[in-house]
Amino acid sequence: MNLIDHINTADDFSVLITQARLVVVTSYRGSWCPFCRKYLTEFDQARKAFPNHSILVGISVDTVDECRSLQRKLGLGFDLISDENLVMRELLNVNTGKGHGKEAYLQPSVFIFKDGDRMFQWIQESKLVNLGGAIDRFPVSEVTQQVAEIASNSGSKL
Repeated sequence: MNLIDHINTADDFSVLITQARLVVVTSYRGSWCPFCRKYLTEFDQARKAFPNHSILVGISVDTVDECRSLQRKLGLGFDLISDENLVMRELLNVNTGKGHGKEAYLQPSVFIFKDGDRMFQWIQESKLVNLGGAIDRFPVSEVTQQVAEIASNSGSKL
């Protein structure tokens, strides 16, 4: 683990998504978000069904120390990576807004990359009816299905 601990540039993100044949990326608001903690824990269980040539990472605007602390606290078997410069917002159009006094990802998103190409994406729109992205998240079981489908065939990139 600890492929990289932060993303500062688009090049850093490119390095991240080419660390394995399949890379699953999910964003989360921050270590303070109880909904995010639950979602990350669900991902930790699901990743055990991912193919051997895949990795899972969680990305937030938390500092490197906050990411490491949450990873230890939740006992996650995958890395949490700091994106304080909001690189994912620029590269993947993940929406941001104020959260706990700083710019943060407003809702979760899920991306699957195969050989560095984006094969799947889900970005939730933050609305009042979904508590700003806290509920109605893309089911982790469906992420697992997407990973299996993408791993088993060539598919087409987005």
